[in-house]
Amino acid sequence: MVHSMWFFVLESIDNCATRLRLILADTEKVNQDGLKRHGARGVVKLNKKNLQVIVGTQVEFVAEALRDLKKSNAVPAGKVSETKVANETKKTSARKALKGHEFVAPVSGKIVPLTSVPDDVFSSKMMGDGFAIEPDQGIFVSPVDGEIATVFPTKHAIGIKSNQGYEVLIHVGLETVGLKGEGFDVFVKAGDPVKKGQKLLQVNLEDLKKKVPSIITPVVFTNLEGNQSVTLTKTGVVQQGDQAIIEID
Repeated sequence: MVHSMWFFVLESIDNCATRLRLILADTEKVNQDGLKRHGARGVVKLNKKNLQVIVGTQVEFVAEALRDLKKSNAVPAGKVSETKVANETKKTSARKALKGHEFVAPVSGKIVPLTSVPDDVFSSKMMGDGFAIEPDQGIFVSPVDGEIATVFPTKHAIGIKSNQGYEVLIHVGLETVGLKGEGFDVFVKAGDPVKKGQKLLQVNLEDLKKKVPSIITPVVFTNLEGNQSVTLTKTGVVQQGDQAIIEID
């Protein structure tokens, strides 16, 4: 049945920090409702062959599962079972209130609403609620106490699990995945404990501005409950390490 299979013929599987980037024989055959029922945050058809599936910070594991299934003989050629990868998109944990003093600005710059980010996936909050910063320096620090959940191979994005149970994604710039790590220096790895203000990564912003559409940096909470949202308590220019920027009840 259509509802039990994605029914894509996969020609290419790639991913960035939050989304699968797929090249298919025909995107019109994709069951979008099926994808969303099994954990996808959203589905974006760029054209007849290019599809983006918004997964979240577990995207690397989903992409790996798809590649394994594509190589194996476990399913008919070109048909990928939804249930084989669904669990990778549904990991949850207990969360506590996040107070203003428990979160600091990861970089100096100007805070702007997430809806101002010139990328539909972030501005529509498919990935979750949060805010963005137009950075004026290239050093980024941890906004929370917690543990590094993910350092993406392309170094442009880092996921952090806060002690309160929140997954925080810092995504430096837009379309920075295409740089394949060029210009980024990362100082942490997955599993490392981190403290507020601890250095995570560094990049030369002036060089970055020449290579990508925007250096605006979304900071997104990717595992909020349905009734939760991020309250911005400070707007405008902030300094790295400033407190009382946001709260989550």
